[in-house]
Amino acid sequence: MKKKLFLSVLLLTFVLSLRASVLKDSVDFSILTCHPSSEIYRMFGHTAIRYQNVTQKQDLVFNFGTFDFSAPYFLYHFVKGETDYFLAGEEYEQFRLLYTYLGATVDEQRLNLEDDEKVALWNILVKNLQPENRTYRYNYFFDNCTTRARDRIEECVVGGVIYGEMTDTLSFRRIVHQYMSSAPWYSFGIDMMLGEEADRPITQRQQMFAPQYFHDAANQAKKKNGEPFVKSDNLILIGEDVDEPSGFPLSPMLVAWMLFVLTLVLTGVEIRRGKLFWWWEALLFGLQGTAGVVIAFLFFVSIHPTVGSNWMIGMLNPVPLVMLPRILYCTIKRRKTYYHFYNVMALVSFLIVMPFSGQYFHPAVTPLALSLLTLSAGHLFMAYLPAKNR
Repeated sequence: MKKKLFLSVLLLTFVLSLRASVLKDSVDFSILTCHPSSEIYRMFGHTAIRYQNVTQKQDLVFNFGTFDFSAPYFLYHFVKGETDYFLAGEEYEQFRLLYTYLGATVDEQRLNLEDDEKVALWNILVKNLQPENRTYRYNYFFDNCTTRARDRIEECVVGGVIYGEMTDTLSFRRIVHQYMSSAPWYSFGIDMMLGEEADRPITQRQQMFAPQYFHDAANQAKKKNGEPFVKSDNLILIGEDVDEPSGFPLSPMLVAWMLFVLTLVLTGVEIRRGKLFWWWEALLFGLQGTAGVVIAFLFFVSIHPTVGSNWMIGMLNPVPLVMLPRILYCTIKRRKTYYHFYNVMALVSFLIVMPFSGQYFHPAVTPLALSLLTLSAGHLFMAYLPAKNR
């Protein structure tokens, strides 16, 4: 990362010296759209801006998607929504070698810009590359590497860019699903964190947070004078299709139903033998509470968009983790606890509200909720019904 920062400073010094000659030679600007790779942070693709000066043999890439993973408390700030990204510059050859190594396909759309528009875009990029301007607060849906590149290009186009009509009504979640179709566990995790806002219809401009959607929209766009915004679109790197990331071989749906069946069996054994399995409670309620801490943090603290309207808070919250010592104590000592009344009521209410909330829930959520419900219902059956019938 320090090397990239150093290279960006060198590049800034270099590009400032070239500003006056931007029109003296054959200059082109292009949109580079990188197809998804298997790494989680590259599964949605990437967008960058390419500058070519054929006469002076200069070939540069401006990249708004750079971040410093070694920054203090990076993961905390990322979850909270306070991650800073920055614009970096590099030689195109470095860019090409990286994406060749990643096996990613890259499209290049050469922009149909007039000379004064090229000068304007050059000046904008040079200004953004300066140390005091290069950093910005990253927002996945509304301010990322793709939207930054789009907005900087639009700033230089006289009269603006006119995009075609929107063909599909989509939501943020549906677009995320398209990119995560080969990674079911990643998709499951993201679904658990996104709230009802992620399921609302979004505009065509909002859809362009995804690199491929901006690529497709740019191909259909026109300038105010009626000329096409993009004058050519070619593959400059041909990679391999994204394979499913290595990981647990079973799907979240299958694991959730297996967990439910196992919980039913263990609860039946508990009722038959009159013996409670405290270790199973520790596992399920511990996982419920731990996941609930993450959901509650996103719901109440994080400034990420769409996570503050998450109905999963009704099922996943920190209460089970806080109550876990008391739950286990009562289980081991065979004492009653009102927590299971609360849990049954909360889970039943959650299952009733789910279809009417306007939020999409991953199919695995239902068997997971039923597992927790079965666990607490089994406690109530053993603790109260036998006593009532005596």
